[in-house]
Amino acid sequence: MKVDKDARLLRELVWRFVFEERDQLAALNLAQNSRVLEMMHRVGPMTQSTLGQILNFEKSWISRMVDQLVAEGWVERTPNPQDRRSKILVLTDDGVAHARKIGAMFDGHSRDVLDRLSDEARHDILRATAHLAAALPPRAGGL
Repeated sequence: MKVDKDARLLRELVWRFVFEERDQLAALNLAQNSRVLEMMHRVGPMTQSTLGQILNFEKSWISRMVDQLVAEGWVERTPNPQDRRSKILVLTDDGVAHARKIGAMFDGHSRDVLDRLSDEARHDILRATAHLAAALPPRAGGL
């Protein structure tokens, strides 16, 4: 029974952390697709299909979201030298700058959360987080 309680606690922790980040985006009037842009910056150029696979969203949602990112001037579609039928999504200079801003905000949020802890608790959490990261499979772009 304890395993179920521990699993729920971990899931609750992750959700609360993500909700705080979402609230920060909303407070700065930044769209949810800013999070996607920051992820694209970490992963690098990719096809729209690859983006859909990473996010596990349906094609129509991905298409609308990419259209918004292109309209904002943050992403451009470039020819795919390996497949003329698809395009590579590449961040523009403005997209890179915005992604870095969002990444810095998320890093700041992580620091703020860690600063809420005592030195001992912070050490324990970082040690446990390293173990948790080692238990998870690696993802493209460090995701």
